[in-house]
Amino acid sequence: MSRRTRAADRELGRIRRRESLAVLLARADRLLPAEADVLRSLVEAEIADADHARRTAGGQTAAVRRAQHRVEAAEQAIVETEADRDRAQQTLDELRELHRGAEAAYIEHLATAAVLAEALAKTLNGDTHHLAHAIRRLCTGAITPAQALAETDHQPRREQHR
Repeated sequence: MSRRTRAADRELGRIRRRESLAVLLARADRLLPAEADVLRSLVEAEIADADHARRTAGGQTAAVRRAQHRVEAAEQAIVETEADRDRAQQTLDELRELHRGAEAAYIEHLATAAVLAEALAKTLNGDTHHLAHAIRRLCTGAITPAQALAETDHQPRREQHR
């Protein structure tokens, strides 16, 4: 039997009981003992159905309330996450701005060092000219620090373990 059929059967049973109950209540002062027994059973059935409906409705109300609390908690978590995201974005923007200023100053220092190394190379001769040229290439990014040290034979001394 489908859900709708069971619900329709229950509703039909309720309607019939209520109709019988209405007739018996109208004649309550003239009831025979058998009719009083029927009245009692109909009233008890209605009470049982009403109790069941209240329990079901109470459970559904509680479930809806729990779902509402979960939705409210999720919405609050979204608000907090968006605020965290906005703070993180602001911090990132501030760090980028700070980095931009430091990067510009660093580039200016390297460019000046390269110009000075070139000027030094023009005034020196021999091996020192090569050293100034390596400094200029390092400052302009043409070679890495490791390459500059290798080309000029100025590798840092490493402590030997005994």
